[in-house]
Amino acid sequence: MESVRGFDEAIVKPLDQVQYENASQVRLYDKGYLVARTIASAIGKKNFERGLKKAFELNCHQLITVEGLREQLEQETGHPLEELFTTWFRTPASVDYSVEIIGREETTQGHRTSVRVSRAGGCTQPVILKATLDSGKAIRKEWSGKNEEEIISFESEARVIRVTIDREHRVPDRERLNNNSPRKLVVTISKPVLPLDAYIVQPNPEIRGFTLSYLDRLQVSAGLAGGGIDISKGRNHHLFLSASIAKGELAGEIGYTYNAYQAATTGSPGTYLEPSTSTTISGHRLITTGGPLPYLHIGVVEHPSINSSGSLSIGLDLLSFRTGRVQITAFDELRLFPNVYLQGNITLGLGIGELPPSLMFDLEELKSYGWMTKEGWVRAQFPGEHKLYGRLSLEFPLDIGAGFNLINLMRIDRGYFSTFTAAGTSWTGFDEFGKTDPKLELGVEMKFELSAVGGLIPITAVLGYAIPIPSWDGMYYFDFSL
Repeated sequence: MESVRGFDEAIVKPLDQVQYENASQVRLYDKGYLVARTIASAIGKKNFERGLKKAFELNCHQLITVEGLREQLEQETGHPLEELFTTWFRTPASVDYSVEIIGREETTQGHRTSVRVSRAGGCTQPVILKATLDSGKAIRKEWSGKNEEEIISFESEARVIRVTIDREHRVPDRERLNNNSPRKLVVTISKPVLPLDAYIVQPNPEIRGFTLSYLDRLQVSAGLAGGGIDISKGRNHHLFLSASIAKGELAGEIGYTYNAYQAATTGSPGTYLEPSTSTTISGHRLITTGGPLPYLHIGVVEHPSINSSGSLSIGLDLLSFRTGRVQITAFDELRLFPNVYLQGNITLGLGIGELPPSLMFDLEELKSYGWMTKEGWVRAQFPGEHKLYGRLSLEFPLDIGAGFNLINLMRIDRGYFSTFTAAGTSWTGFDEFGKTDPKLELGVEMKFELSAVGGLIPITAVLGYAIPIPSWDGMYYFDFSL
């Protein structure tokens, strides 16, 4: 059970003490479901179902409290449940079960395997240990969980190759990677899988290699075309690193992002936390025709909020104290009518000193300027030391109901249709400002917000048609981003 997005709060608490009210649905339903599973595991699934049925019959068309439910489950099943209910309903408690094989020895009967099991947090609750033998058979034992740590032995004819604790995920464990000894590794080629207690290894065609990942917390990639590491810790911390070989030289980046949160004013006594600012510092090494080009990047993003649709981002790239560039982008929207929004964004880029060609600004935001090659459409960049770009659009959210499932690989969560006008110009030297021809285009666009891997990976897909002015030679385009 993750300590983010509402999972690190008690399910039952006064509303004015709720610190993540925008995750109330997660806290009540997702965490509540896990707590229901752990109670059912403690008293037996059939007993739990019988107790729920009795509670429903006695309280039909009436309100029932948590304590009332506990008392009726106790009366129906004969199991004391006060510790379980107090721990999982009224406190922010979490638990981490772990298992480790610490010794093996041969005996006259076969094999003896010593296993250390432990419980950090939570409350006393029995869990099942499963020892898998190299013969294919399995031995199961119940651990009471009364002690925080205990040594358990398995006597078997064949050798134990793996020990698993809580294989069916009956308890709300916050860290399941240590539920197997040795650590579990799942290799997949095409079938989508998302194990909670294992690393996943799958091919990565983009880098001609493989990627090892664990949920949305860890991703390590390595291949002929490069590699990288991406680590997320809780809701605040994100560390990233990537590297590749270009022209016999090492290129890449390493950086850290801190995501800050703030309380928004909603009129509710609870605290509504939302992302406020993301601050990134990173080092980059590019390989150019002139050789390696290292620079430092510092970026700050002010996110939109429930009370304000505006956002602002500032990025600073420094090659030296006298050379670099700064880019500022602002966005806002205005609701004109129900389901009709006027959106606008503007970007200003300014060079400091003499910028190398690889760090000059471009106008890749313009979709219809470019040329066709054998490999496909190539967008014109219009490089310059300075840049000014703006876009104005009318957006119409699409009603897609509960969303669409795309062949069980991803889900369409939201859709938008928009018409837009975009313009931009770039120039070298301030004395050239206003002397370069601005680029102007009109277009229509369909944008879809998707989610993959159980909602862990957000994806944006854009399909549009843009027309440059005054040539009127339109072009379709498609963008896909994580």
